[in-house]
Amino acid sequence: MRVLFILCLGACTTAPVAPKVAAGADPLAYWPLKDGQRLSFDVHSAGGKSERKVRVKKRKNSWFQVGRGQRLRHDGDGLFDGERYLIRRPLVVGASWHAIPRPGVIERFKVVRVDATCPPELAKAKLCLAIEARQNMGDQVLLTRWWYGKNIGLLQVEVFMQSKDGRLRRQSLLRRSGAS
Repeated sequence: MRVLFILCLGACTTAPVAPKVAAGADPLAYWPLKDGQRLSFDVHSAGGKSERKVRVKKRKNSWFQVGRGQRLRHDGDGLFDGERYLIRRPLVVGASWHAIPRPGVIERFKVVRVDATCPPELAKAKLCLAIEARQNMGDQVLLTRWWYGKNIGLLQVEVFMQSKDGRLRRQSLLRRSGAS
């Protein structure tokens, strides 16, 4: 009986615990999606150089159509494309998550820079966020690195194949050439 009284007393005097708020920067700051925004990218790949233009269009239920067939939205966890989080809380260096976009495919994401000085070739922004995703492809690893400019959005996407010895071979580069 005494134990039951102590347990009841403890339950009555316990203060409610405030929910934890994720640390780090706000994902929305790194791609503030805007209806009507036009983006232009230079694409460099083995097939040569080309240009890709994308228009962001607002759809219903907080989704934005970004180019052909891709949609994005911000939610409480980050920037989601319907299959995976491209940017996810907490935005602190070393934070990681994974996605399984289809059976047998595992993408491992990691935050590698937050509020860091952007590389000189990405001069459109002063502060950048860099996120890497790795996916096993037999004997090699596909490495994709996204660069986002604070209050600007996507600046660059680099795709590499990484061999067993760690060497990277660039497969493609998509770099923002204009913003509006």
